[in-house]
Amino acid sequence: MSGSHDPARPKRASYHWPVDRNFVTRDKLRDALSQYSREPFGDVLEALLQARPSTEQLLSWAAQDPAQWANAIKVFALLNGYTEKTESLSIHKHLHLHRLSDAELIQATQEMISNDPSLLADLRKIDNKQRAIEEARENPFEEPVPAAHPKEQEIG
Repeated sequence: MSGSHDPARPKRASYHWPVDRNFVTRDKLRDALSQYSREPFGDVLEALLQARPSTEQLLSWAAQDPAQWANAIKVFALLNGYTEKTESLSIHKHLHLHRLSDAELIQATQEMISNDPSLLADLRKIDNKQRAIEEARENPFEEPVPAAHPKEQEIG
């Protein structure tokens, strides 16, 4: 063997993989696979990730074979949880409203409205509906007064 290393081939890291971890009985493997277990793949994945190439080797490989490089990116992105249908990244902030103080609730509402001003119109609609429900409870026998049409208000 010569002293030079082919950059297209990954160089093994100094990590030593124990030989006893390379063996699993056929019955144990069949049982795990029949239960769709991920366990049989864990050791192999760990070994593959330990033997990964250096950054320089990855750059050289990407330049030599861009199609294979793109495929590798896709595979690892899918393994990381990305999907082809992902168009945008959404960040959700979960609040436990029942645990918030009044001040914290007001602050959270203001933050949501500043991030999406269209929520203000929705909140006003909810508030108007809630007021109508409360008025109907207070006066259950009164006929609800229909809201005047905006054009009628201008004329009258």
